[in-house]
Amino acid sequence: MSKFANTAVILIDPYNDFLHPEGKFAHVLQSNLIAGDTVARLKELVAGARGAKIPIYYGLHQQYEEGHYDGWKHMGLTHPILKANKMFEKGSWGAGFYEGLEPQL
Repeated sequence: MSKFANTAVILIDPYNDFLHPEGKFAHVLQSNLIAGDTVARLKELVAGARGAKIPIYYGLHQQYEEGHYDGWKHMGLTHPILKANKMFEKGSWGAGFYEGLEPQL
């Protein structure tokens, strides 16, 4: 049995809006992403997991659509920001996966 039999990788929101320098949230995250070499490390993690046949699961924010937040009475702290900026807008480049971090179907 493989030493990775009980191992999985979970990628949370590898969207362009978060990770790409031109993403909608770049102004908030880029200095930390650069300092930690985050994107390169994520790509190494994904390549290693795929090479070892370790499953990769994706935890994703719901993609924005007009009216998505209508009727919400108890938004979290970030929801108004996501709404105002149309973060991860359905069908947009920003809601796409950062290159190299896409799921393999």
